[in-house]
Amino acid sequence: MESRASIEQAKGVLIRIYGISADQAFKVLVWLSQESNTRVRDLAEQLMAELPRLPVAQDTTVAAFDHILLTLHERIPH
Repeated sequence: MESRASIEQAKGVLIRIYGISADQAFKVLVWLSQESNTRVRDLAEQLMAELPRLPVAQDTTVAAFDHILLTLHERIPH
């Protein structure tokens, strides 16, 4: 279960960074796994460990995300 969580988190990162689907993100992990002869779980865990090395999002990105997050409830169909 824990390994699945790290893989799902890594997929989420790939989805957001590359703008790809969940299926494509998993294929990227599988491809990298096969190319490097490394387990998908190990790659996913390492990606999550190194994620903090990325630059912090720009203020405009954070502000836009804040707006989306704080107004989500307004766009949910009832």
